[in-house]
This record gives sequence, C-alpha cells and structure tokens, in this order.
Amino acid sequence: MIPTSPETMYRYIARRAIGDLNSDLIKRVVPLATGDLNSNLIKQVVPLATGDLNSDLIKQVVPLATGDLNSDLIKQVVPLATGDLNSDLIKQVVPLATGDLNSDLIKQVVPLATGDLNSDLIKQVVPLATGDLNSDLIKQVVPLATGDLNSDLIKQVVPLATGDLNSDLIKQVVPLATGDLNSDLIKQVVPLATGDLKSHLINQVVPLATGDLNSDLIKQVVPLATGDLNSNLIKHVVPLVI
Repeated sequence: MIPTSPETMYRYIARRAIGDLNSDLIKRVVPLATGDLNSNLIKQVVPLATGDLNSDLIKQVVPLATGDLNSDLIKQVVPLATGDLNSDLIKQVVPLATGDLNSDLIKQVVPLATGDLNSDLIKQVVPLATGDLNSDLIKQVVPLATGDLNSDLIKQVVPLATGDLNSDLIKQVVPLATGDLNSDLIKQVVPLATGDLKSHLINQVVPLATGDLNSDLIKQVVPLATGDLNSNLIKHVVPLVI
C-alpha cells in the first residue's frame, strides 16, 4: 500500500529509490521526486517535480514541471511545461510544450511539440515531433520522431525513435528507442530503452530503463529506473526514480 501523507510518502519514495534519501549515494543522484521536495538535499538535485515547485532550491534545478510555472526561479530552469507557456522567463528555457507553441520566445527554445510544427521559429528548435517531420527546418533540429524517420535531414538529428531504427544516419544519433535496440550503431547512442537492455553497447549508454536494471554495464549509466534500484552500481548513477 502506497502511503499518502508527505512524510510517509517521502520515506516510501526513499525506499523505492535506493532506500534512504539521506544516504550518501542517493544525495549525489537525480531522483524523480513525487513526494516531499522540501527536504534539504533533494533540493540540490534534479528531480522531475510533480508536487510543490515553490521550494527555494528546487527552483534552481531542472524539474519536469506539471504545476505552477510562474514561480521566479523555476522559470530559469528546464521544466517540462504542460501548463501556461506564456510566462516571461519560461519562454527562455526548455519546456516540453503541449500547448500554444506560437508564443514568441518559446519558439526559440526546446519544446516537445505536439501541435503545429510549421511555425517559423519552432522549426529551428528542438521539438519532440509527433506530427509532420517533413518540413524543411524541423529536419535540422532534434525532434522526438514518432513518424517517418527516413527523411534525409532528420536522420542527422536526435529523434526519439519509435519507428524504424535501421535507417543509416538515425543509428548515429540519440533516439529514444522503443523498438529494435540490437542494430549496430544505435547501440552506441543514448536511447531510452524499453526493450532488451542486455545488448553489449546499449549497456554503455544512457537508456531510460523500464526493464531489467541488473545487467552489468547499464548499472553504470543514467537510466530512469522504474524497477529494482538496489543493485550496486546503479546507486552511483542518476536514476529518475518513480
């Protein structure tokens, strides 16, 4: 049973992470905080914040913001914005945009675009593209591609690939792989792995691990761990703990 009060939730998250959030090693990592973000050391790391973003130090880190993005310091960090992207400073950071991408400054940052990617400036940034990836400039940026990855320029960027990862150039970039991770070059990049993490080279990269974290080399990388965080080496890395 998952506890609901802030204190018990904090301890639950601690145990889910590596045990005690006050242990030496976890203080050096980057947990995905879903509980109490007001503890001292957690404020110095880079949690994916889903709670109170108004604490002092957390505003200086890189939370994935799903709440109030109008606080002063959080606007200077890199939240994944799911709310109001029209605030002044947040437009200068790297939100994952799920709303209006036509605001002036946000077009110069790195939104995860889920809407209209044909606007002029957004094509020069790094959207996570879920729409038409055949526009001219977007092919030169870093979209998270969920569509056709065979276009010429997109193969030179860093898409989050959910389709065919066997194209030549895409294997040299950094896709978030949800398909076949056994291709040769993709093993040298940084996919968010949701499949087989036991291939040789992929163990040396930075997958967001949702499977078996007990392989040797993967413990030395930076997975977003959703499984067993009690392995030895994974405690030295930067898991986003959920």
